[in-house]
Amino acid sequence: MDFLHPTRPSPAIPRTTPWIEKLTAETLLRGFYALPRTPHLEIRGMEHIPSGEAAVFLMAQPSPAHFIPFLYALYKHRSTRYPAFWAPSSFYEHRFFRMVLPHLNALPVPSFGEVIAEAFTPRYGRPPAPAEVAELLELVTEAGSAASPTVSRFVEEIAGGDFPAWIAPAWEGAVSEYLALARRAMVECNLNVLAFGGMDCALGDTPLDKALGSLTAILEERILLPVAISRVEGNEFNTGDALVFQISPPVQLPDPAGLSREEDSLRVPDFWAIVRQAEDLARLAWESAP
Repeated sequence: MDFLHPTRPSPAIPRTTPWIEKLTAETLLRGFYALPRTPHLEIRGMEHIPSGEAAVFLMAQPSPAHFIPFLYALYKHRSTRYPAFWAPSSFYEHRFFRMVLPHLNALPVPSFGEVIAEAFTPRYGRPPAPAEVAELLELVTEAGSAASPTVSRFVEEIAGGDFPAWIAPAWEGAVSEYLALARRAMVECNLNVLAFGGMDCALGDTPLDKALGSLTAILEERILLPVAISRVEGNEFNTGDALVFQISPPVQLPDPAGLSREEDSLRVPDFWAIVRQAEDLARLAWESAP
């Protein structure tokens, strides 16, 4: 919902200057981290952040206890771009989040389970369970057959028994929409992007979800910077705890041509190529980080 037009949905379009993000940083977060028992925030490896182009940061988990302090620590440096960050696309189904998230530069990211849920939920009145999502993924990765009655019925209704043929264009379309937003954030709005090694989604995290952060950097030909988090307890010389964010050097990335194809002069993610390499892509950033 747009603040100026309360009945109109807010488009998930990146903002060059996210004013709610700035307001939150200057009021709530500045006040919170001024309290005596809150941890000191420290970023190491700032020299790895490019000054002339946008980059993709990659954190292992989307924990607000970690990524919010990291975003605030970046904001305090004043020397880097504003960041856009991932949010599950299902958040945009709720009116409050649909109103606020675009002004925070939260990019809706579709998980594999959420792509399935768009067709599954209207039919059965509930989202698919993580076990059902995992069973459907096995139909793609292992070319097996559905075992549970609900999954078997869904596959027959939605795809005439051929789930892989249905999910490939559905997933490619959803991810292409996300990549277009990420591209706009980095190119037109000059923002960095904070991605995660999975969305910790209620529908389950699949290898495809865990690979999407690395895939963003590969397909958009951007630098990928893994971010590790550690907590340093206070001692006799430093009475306060510290939350330390270590930005690793850029990851060496594979050629995007092996994971995409050209359609109408646009690069489209290739579902089958990505499925075959999903687990390797999910490990890529962390194997190279010190």
